[in-house]
Amino acid sequence: MGKPHIVSSLEARYAHIKGDLAACEARVETLRSLAGHLAETLKQYGSDPASIPAIRPTNKGRWFKQGRGTRAVLDVLRVAERPLTRHEIANRVLVLHGLGEPARQSVREIVRYALRRHSGTLLAVDDGDPRRWSTAR
Repeated sequence: MGKPHIVSSLEARYAHIKGDLAACEARVETLRSLAGHLAETLKQYGSDPASIPAIRPTNKGRWFKQGRGTRAVLDVLRVAERPLTRHEIANRVLVLHGLGEPARQSVREIVRYALRRHSGTLLAVDDGDPRRWSTAR
């Protein structure tokens, strides 16, 4: 008799995580080497590498590739049966693309940008409170 499915699945997941960890460790070694070489070069030019703060990397475009966020907003508005508020649009984009809570703030910013950018051209706005958006017909 073979292993139960759960054990096989757990072993496969563990193997993938170990592979990811090995790749990350190799990347760390490479980055440490590059940082060391740059630090030595900076020292040759009289700069103190220890006084240079690290810049935290950003994840721009993490949820959507360029232009896809606006397309998602337009897709939601095209199928909407009535004009929607900004938050309703953002919630529908989250559901449509299967994104969870971590993406909520980014999606809201994408929606806000898309609405501002295409207001009056592709989109019509009802100036009530709150504003409701629809595609220009």
